[in-house]
Amino acid sequence: AALQALRAFAEENEISLEITSPEDGSVVSDPSVLVKGTTVANADVFVNDAETKADKDGNFKVNIDLEEGGNEIFVTANDVDGNYAEGSVKITLNTE
Repeated sequence: AALQALRAFAEENEISLEITSPEDGSVVSDPSVLVKGTTVANADVFVNDAETKADKDGNFKVNIDLEEGGNEIFVTANDVDGNYAEGSVKITLNTE
């Protein structure tokens, strides 16, 4: 019980987060894009309006829909201890 109380007062720390796909600044022609990356094991991951969970190795992936033109993809990961990380990439959808 003492450990849990101590953990509750620990400062929030940033955890690792890497967005491996899509590449920042890329141009795509498909309005649906697979966002992939790595963070800590079993973290809750939010990609714009989509929610997923990282696997035991910290890998995550989720499909999101894009709008024509510039799109910013925001990714946030939270672990069970309340630690978090944020990242983003900008990509362009060009369907013409």
